[in-house]
Amino acid sequence: MKDSYLPIIGQGSQPKEDDGVDLDFIRLPSAMMTYSKPQLPLDLDPQAIVKAKALLETV
Repeated sequence: MKDSYLPIIGQGSQPKEDDGVDLDFIRLPSAMMTYSKPQLPLDLDPQAIVKAKALLETV
């Protein structure tokens, strides 16, 4: 088994700058949103869907 060195990176791990400013990181998002396909109501009239699709294609 080999000993390997992994550098420690993160807030507080770096030496202070000469001007006294601390290294600061931008906060990363804590959650991720994903796309989900819209659900059509089950009681929707099939003809209404066809008409709506035709209207959207014209636009």
